[in-house]
Amino acid sequence: MNTIDELRKQVEQIDVAIIEKLAERVELCRQIGQLKSEMKMNVVDYSREKQLFNLYQELCEKHQLSPEFVKQIFQMIITYCRKVQEL
Repeated sequence: MNTIDELRKQVEQIDVAIIEKLAERVELCRQIGQLKSEMKMNVVDYSREKQLFNLYQELCEKHQLSPEFVKQIFQMIITYCRKVQEL
């Protein structure tokens, strides 16, 4: 049986991984923004965002997570990535 400290350490490791993956995502979005700029495309692609939110909904059901919780998280991430793409 795990102790609280052991479980907290595991949570901390997951948090580190989440931040590292967010950094990777932001870098990819920056690159996408550069390509969109070169191609004279709009930063916002509502069709793509709808596809992503549909995917998130399916994943929430699969992993028994609150869709509203996940939606709020990804709305913040996408808003931030839009700003990165506009630079």
